[in-house]
This record gives sequence, structure tokens and C-alpha cells, in this order.
Amino acid sequence: DLALDRAAKNIYVVDFSLPNELIAKLTYEVLNPYLQQLTILDHHKTAFERYCPTLAIDKDSSAVITGMKLHISLHNGMCGALVCFYYLSSLLKIYEDEPKLLRYVDDYDRWVYQYGDNTKYLNKYIRTLPMTIEAWDHLADQVEDNEQLALVLEAGQELQEKHDAEVERLAGTAWPIELAG
Repeated sequence: DLALDRAAKNIYVVDFSLPNELIAKLTYEVLNPYLQQLTILDHHKTAFERYCPTLAIDKDSSAVITGMKLHISLHNGMCGALVCFYYLSSLLKIYEDEPKLLRYVDDYDRWVYQYGDNTKYLNKYIRTLPMTIEAWDHLADQVEDNEQLALVLEAGQELQEKHDAEVERLAGTAWPIELAG
């Protein structure tokens, strides 16, 4: 069961889709009279299938569903972080290009690899950072600066090479087995 602060006025669910039954429960006036809006921002195929089952989905599909206390924005052509960026930028009337960091996140999350191995290196580096706003703000600043980005990518490449070497070592000790059958 989902525990909510009864005074929550706006709930944002990003890069994840809730079951329809939970949406109904969250938006039901009697259970949550303080809620003004539940917003779901997602890009996954399962979200399209759940919320718009009759929509033919392709790589650029998008859908917006609104109802009382509910807004669902789905975009198949970008990762959840970019869906959130554009939604909040529009809501707050901040019109600027997306940060370069989000382009790398999108590139990795959707398996595009427009930036080649640099996408893997940056993602490997990201996994070493604490999950704090300060760490992510600092990284976003580093990625915008080409000299700092080069250092981040170099550190990420070293991490990736260590990871690959460990995988290779472990693969050398593996043996085939048959499961369930």
C-alpha cells in the first residue's frame, strides 16, 4: 500500500507507470482530498500499452491523457528524464535547450549510442556518484564544459576498462550448465 502525505497537492511519477487501480485510488477525492494533480511522465512501451492500448506505437509515438486530477504524458522518442525536463520547463515557462547531461542519459537509456563509447563511459562514471542533487548539479556543470567533460569521460573509460577486464576474467572461469531441462 502506498503511504502518502495527506497534504500532498501534486504527485509526480517519472519514468514509471502506475497500475490503473492505484491511479484511481490516488485521485479519488474522498481518499485524497488535498491532491490537485497526479502527473505521470513516461516513455516505456508498457506505459503506452497500459494507458492507451489502442494506439499504434512507433519510435516517435506520444500521447497526452488528462482527466480530473490526472495528467499522463507519454513520449516514446525520449527517455523519462527528457520527458520530465520538457514537461517541467513548459510548466515553469523556462525555455532553454536540454542540458548535455540529459542528452547522454537519453542516449544510454534508449540504446541509441549517438555518442559512441562516450555514452558508456559517462554512464559508468555516473554510477560512482552519490544520489544527491548537489552531485548531479556538479556533474551537469562538468558535462557542459568540454575540458571537464573530457576528464569525466576519461575516468569513465578507466572504469569501463576495469569492468570489461573483470567480466573477461570471470567469463574464463565459467562452464556451461543446463537449466530446467
